[in-house]
Amino acid sequence: MPMPKGAQVARCLTVFAVTLLSGCAANHASLSTHPEMSSAVAMTGPDEMAAAEPAGPPPGKMSLAQVAAHTIATNPDIGISKAQLKDAQASMGIMLAPMLPSVDYSLAQGRETTYAYDTKIGTDATRREASIQASQLLFDFGKSLADIEWARNLKDSASFRVDAKTQDVLLSTAEAYLAVLELDRQIANSHANVAAHQQMYKIVSQNQQGGNGTAADVEKASTRLQAAKAETLDLQAQRRTAASAFEQVTGWAPGTLQMPKPPAARASTSPEAIAQYAANDPQLLAFEKDKVSLQAQATSLGLDYLPKLTLNVSAKIQENVMGVNPATTNQRAMLSLGGPLFDGGDRVAKIQQVQARIEETDFRYQRALDALKYDLGDADRVLETASAKLSNIAGRIASGEQVVTLYTQQFQAGTRTIFELLDAQQELSAAKSEQITAQFDVLRAKYHMLKLTGELTGALLQ
Repeated sequence: MPMPKGAQVARCLTVFAVTLLSGCAANHASLSTHPEMSSAVAMTGPDEMAAAEPAGPPPGKMSLAQVAAHTIATNPDIGISKAQLKDAQASMGIMLAPMLPSVDYSLAQGRETTYAYDTKIGTDATRREASIQASQLLFDFGKSLADIEWARNLKDSASFRVDAKTQDVLLSTAEAYLAVLELDRQIANSHANVAAHQQMYKIVSQNQQGGNGTAADVEKASTRLQAAKAETLDLQAQRRTAASAFEQVTGWAPGTLQMPKPPAARASTSPEAIAQYAANDPQLLAFEKDKVSLQAQATSLGLDYLPKLTLNVSAKIQENVMGVNPATTNQRAMLSLGGPLFDGGDRVAKIQQVQARIEETDFRYQRALDALKYDLGDADRVLETASAKLSNIAGRIASGEQVVTLYTQQFQAGTRTIFELLDAQQELSAAKSEQITAQFDVLRAKYHMLKLTGELTGALLQ
């Protein structure tokens, strides 16, 4: 007994659905088992998508390691570079897709009315259609492989740029931290200077009352005292500015900061050492990957004019097409070969554009390498100069303290003038201020050197 038309249609649609689901499952399996594709698709989980509430500053004293760890986790510049890395990882999936099978389907059903004016005959029926098409690239002369190489090196470049941005932000963090801490030390020294001037003002006033001094001496001591207080106010204003810059970089307002332990950093400036630093520098490595990526892009463009060999398979079922008629099916499997004939010079222009970008990347690399050499030498010079100054300043401070004590006694005995006493105190305070500056110059130079040698992140997070 022949099968009813409706049953035939149902059977065909069932076969179609099973075929469709099987094809999709196979396609999904091939994607998920491919290492590059699986890493590109499953990059971001729900935890990464949700924005975390920034943690508040730790209670008590704040260490540079705590600030550095918080900055890495919350700094928007680092976040931007990580998002760009995810973008580059996703491009791997885009470049891999043409090498994998693609499957498309369509389902359609609706009323169709026909009418022939010559015969005056019309029909009104439910038209049904279902189709599935699959295609697979078989050969493209290596263009797809060049595209994958292009995307892979872009991803590697983005990864190195995350490291480079992290190093840049951490150096800014260290500099902001040291700026606040240095000003705290300078303010403490300025307060000590004000206290010394207040004591001198008291001594001068007592001498004037005892007939051993003049009103001019008291006025001079008062003027120097007010100048010392004004210096303190200036330093406090600078500290507020430094605190604002610290908060902008780290997201935390600086509280009481711990003095960091001086890192052991001393880099060589020999050609061999510079070559080793360059081989580990994330910015230079990113430029190298950029160049390889551009070369792969140029290769891909050079293969654009060659044909592609593709396998196309399709199946279609129709019922009640242009009238009431039984279901019909057709299946096709074809090899197709196609490619461009003329593009108006588009491919050649794009290759020239990529070649120009390769040349630009070479110059960027050379500029960054020159900057690395200069910065290493500059940091070494600053470190050497500041270390030498510290030895000299320590002796000046010891002598200055003795001079102030001696001059105070001699002033009270009437053998020193108020000007000599005040100048001695000012020189002592200036020497202490220079000592603080030199100490922090050494720290800044060491952290800068650690950044140039690629060791800053580890040093700060210890």
